[in-house]
Amino acid sequence: MKRLIPLMALVLAAVLAGCAGKQALELDCGQLAQDLLDGGVFGETLYELDADAADLLVGTELNCEDVVAYVGTGATSEELLILTAADEEGAEDCLAALQTHLEDRKVLYASYLPEESYKLENAYLSQEGRYVILCVAADNDKAAEIIGAAVKG
Repeated sequence: MKRLIPLMALVLAAVLAGCAGKQALELDCGQLAQDLLDGGVFGETLYELDADAADLLVGTELNCEDVVAYVGTGATSEELLILTAADEEGAEDCLAALQTHLEDRKVLYASYLPEESYKLENAYLSQEGRYVILCVAADNDKAAEIIGAAVKG
C-alpha cells in the first residue's frame, strides 16, 4: 500500500500536467471560410450573409459572438456557417440549432432538388470547443480535410 500511494500521486501529477498544457482552440473563422471558398469545395459561388440574415436562414436567433455565413443561390444546397459562441455550453446550443437547420434542409431538398440531397447527407457538422461548423459542399471530403487542418492548427 505504501508503494501504491506514491505511484498514484505520480499518475495524478502527470494527468494534471497534461490538462494544464492543453490550450483552448483559437480559430480564425474568416480565414477558414476563405480557405474553403478558395479550396474548390463548392460547386457554385457563395455569397456572404450578415448575422441577422444567418439567423433568418437557420430560423432562430443564434446568440453567438461571431457568425461567418455563406450561401449559394438556392440552385444547390451548398452553404457554410461558422459560429463562435462565448463558451462550449453556448456552442452546444448553436450545434443543436444547426442540427435542426440541417434536418429541415434535408426535407426541403428531398422534394425541391433531390439531386442535391447527397450534399446534405454528407455535410460536415461539428463542434470544436466554442466553435460550430456546418459546411455543405460539392466536395464534402475535401472540405473536411481543410477544416480538420484548421482545427488541428
